[in-house]
Amino acid sequence: MGLWGLGAVEALAADESQGDAARAMWHALEAAFREARLVEPRLGKDFWCQALASLFAWWPRLFASVTAVNGAKSKSAELTGLGDVLAPYVGISNDFMGIVVAVHQAGIGVTTLDRAIAETGHDLLRMIRRFLETARGLEDVRLWNQDWVAALIRIEKTVAALRSANERTPART
Repeated sequence: MGLWGLGAVEALAADESQGDAARAMWHALEAAFREARLVEPRLGKDFWCQALASLFAWWPRLFASVTAVNGAKSKSAELTGLGDVLAPYVGISNDFMGIVVAVHQAGIGVTTLDRAIAETGHDLLRMIRRFLETARGLEDVRLWNQDWVAALIRIEKTVAALRSANERTPART
């Protein structure tokens, strides 16, 4: 079902007149993936982790507006929408880090991503740092997607720089 579903999302998304069907298929597939990854035995870098990343790479194209993608003056509803779909996955895990990388590479800005995760009550920077500590501490690199680890390091640096800049900027009244 997973590969078929990803193919269906891609085919529906290619036809702009099928936007509602593509979004409905995305939600159905996300629910199926969410359940399947909980009941099947898992390894670090497995099909479900990669399938979730592939699925979430479609989120910006199907659900986000141009404003949210660019990260400027994002509407709260757009952040909440992203936060709502991320909420079941938020954690220091391969699944979530793969989703973070996929959504970012698909065009969601770091600021929007950081704010959406903050709306779920979590701290993106802290989670990435903890994940990277774990990844560095394990000798077996086969457990981690090295491309994702490299992308997470870039995201971590960007989030840290943005937060540092925001702390130096005086509040406007």
